[in-house]
Amino acid sequence: MSRDEYIHTVNSCYDCGCYDPDEGCSMPGLDREYACRLHSEGFKIKNFYYNNPDFTAYVDKYCRDYSLTIDEALSHELVRQVYLHYKEEGDNGISMLL
Repeated sequence: MSRDEYIHTVNSCYDCGCYDPDEGCSMPGLDREYACRLHSEGFKIKNFYYNNPDFTAYVDKYCRDYSLTIDEALSHELVRQVYLHYKEEGDNGISMLL
């Protein structure tokens, strides 16, 4: 998925009936985790990939080293663990480089 396709996806509603032009997504928070593809864990990781330069660099190197696509790499357990680490560091306001 290219960056332009990703941005279009982020700004799109999946015709679930929960989109309000003024408020955006109006689906209740508990429902989002299982009913909305925009809030799935895979989407969160891909979103993080496109918006965190350090994680992007890590995944790109991982892809080169193992001859994988970005989607394949993001599904690997090691990459998911690195994502959680970067996310935790970011949540704590700490910047890190691998």
